[in-house]
Amino acid sequence: MTGVNNFKEYAKQQKMAFWLSPNIQSTFIFGNREDLEEEVKMFVREVGNNYGGLAFYTYPGDQVLKVPRENLIAYLEIMKKWGNYNEDGIIDWLAI
Repeated sequence: MTGVNNFKEYAKQQKMAFWLSPNIQSTFIFGNREDLEEEVKMFVREVGNNYGGLAFYTYPGDQVLKVPRENLIAYLEIMKKWGNYNEDGIIDWLAI
């Protein structure tokens, strides 16, 4: 709600963890798979780091927010694709 850019300094200083979901006023409801994927990658790139600090969650979207079911399924798949740490605590695509 306050914008990822506002969190960047805290993330850099490793002072707090963030629990984020797609934008529930736009991307999650009205976006498509590509929009969701870009938003998740931006969250990981901007406030995640290779020492933790970022977790994803989802609302009960198809019931409460009227999120299209395909967006809910896509989001779950996208989180697994871009947000996994390896056994060394590194998100491989960020380390490149």
